[in-house]
Amino acid sequence: MKYSSPYISERPATLPQSVPWPDRYEIIDALIPISELNYPKFYSPTLFRGTNLPDSLHAVEPLISGAHPGISKLSCALLHPSETSCLKIFAQFIGKQWTQVGKFITAVYLLIGLVTYRSIKRSPERALPALLERLLRTTTFITMAIGTSWGSICLFQNVLPAKFLPTKRFFLSGLLGGLWAFIDRKKGRGRFLYSARLSIESGWNVAVKRGLVKPVKLSFLRMILM
Repeated sequence: MKYSSPYISERPATLPQSVPWPDRYEIIDALIPISELNYPKFYSPTLFRGTNLPDSLHAVEPLISGAHPGISKLSCALLHPSETSCLKIFAQFIGKQWTQVGKFITAVYLLIGLVTYRSIKRSPERALPALLERLLRTTTFITMAIGTSWGSICLFQNVLPAKFLPTKRFFLSGLLGGLWAFIDRKKGRGRFLYSARLSIESGWNVAVKRGLVKPVKLSFLRMILM
C-alpha cells in the first residue's frame, strides 16, 4: 500500500478537512462494485450534469467526481483520476516507486553489509558486485510486481470484453505481477515466503468475510504462517 502511488490518490493538501475523501482501503474496495457492474464507462459530472454514481461507490465519489473529463472508464477515473493515459500512469509509477523501493532495499542491504563486513573485506571484488546485483534484482521484482498488478487492471479493460471474468480477473493481475519473481529467483526465497504468507492471510480474510470459516486472532494466524 505504501508503494502504490499514483494509483492510490492521496488527499489533496488544499482540500478543506470538512470535505470527505476516501482512504486507500475505500479506494481498493470500490473496485469490487465496479467489477460487479462489468466495468462501466465514465461520464464526467463536469460535462454531463445529473450523472450519479451507484450507491456502492458513495465513499469514493469525491475522488471520481473530480476526474479528468477525458477518461472513458470508471475504474480509470478511480485509479488515476488526473491522467487519461493508462500507459503514462504506469510509467510514472515505475519511475517513482523504483526509486522509493530502491532506497528501502539499499538500507536493508547496507545492514546486511555491516553484518557480513568481514567476508566483504576479504573479497570485495566479488562480494560488492554480488550485493549490488541482489539490490537491483530485488528492487525490480518488488516494483514491477506491484506496478503490474495495478496496471493490468487497465490493461484487461482494453484487451478483454467487459463481461469476461469481471470479478475474477484480479487473480490474473496477481499472476502477472508474481511472474516478476523470475528476476529475483536466485536469492529471493525470503521474499517469496513473505509473499506466500501474505497471500494465504489474504485468502483467509476473504474466507472469513464470506462466512466460510470461523475467524481467529490475526496474531495466531501469522504465528502459524511464520
